[in-house]
Amino acid sequence: MVNQLRQRFALEYPEAAAQTWQTNDHGMTPIIEWLIGKNHHGRRVNHYNNSVANSLGIDISEYSLDHGYAIHHIEQRRRDTERMLDEAMDQECFIPYLQAFKGFRWGIGMEALTLMKVYPFEKFLVDGFPVVEWIETKNNGRQKRNRSLQHFQSYLGLSRQVEQSGDKENIRWFNSKMMRSHYYIWCLSSICPKPPKRLNTEIGKKLGKKWDNFKDAKQAKGKDAIMRLTFYATRLLFQQLKDNICF
Repeated sequence: MVNQLRQRFALEYPEAAAQTWQTNDHGMTPIIEWLIGKNHHGRRVNHYNNSVANSLGIDISEYSLDHGYAIHHIEQRRRDTERMLDEAMDQECFIPYLQAFKGFRWGIGMEALTLMKVYPFEKFLVDGFPVVEWIETKNNGRQKRNRSLQHFQSYLGLSRQVEQSGDKENIRWFNSKMMRSHYYIWCLSSICPKPPKRLNTEIGKKLGKKWDNFKDAKQAKGKDAIMRLTFYATRLLFQQLKDNICF
């Protein structure tokens, strides 16, 4: 909807269309507030009065106004929802979880979704400890399996089954597609970009190093590489929660 309005503004208010539209501290977009009459900032009024479109007699259309009202309504609902989430999460029992989330620099929406899936963390443990098993491999070796971690990742949508048919490999995913998508997008936007756009925390540095290794070694490409990164991110999250809550 925002992109549609910007396209309309390319004709009706081209100077604003070329600007960066960012939300303010209240979660609202100032230019949208100005458009629907909620913000009468003198600088914006003068800016519009001096617009090329205005000088040519091109007015802002009713269509653009309706779009502005719709966007404003959505932004209000998002802001109010985030406030309710913030109040609901402001409880002592959630403090160690929110502390574990800090290194990931998520927004409150991502924190709430993750908290909904991983609380209480003790459900992934037995007698306060992760369940670890050793299994035999095809080559008569032994391999470590952290069942608690696998259970944890399953709750976050990272449970899959690889099916092999000849030279074709098919991956079937299970559980929450919504959670899987959120982690995928977060890795794509916060870890995959090169510094300084990459997340600059200890967690971000570890994930960034892993991502760079993927690319340098050409171990995985595209979506597969990002999915591997999400598995590593949730492994780090599991460790953070374990350290904060259990030990």
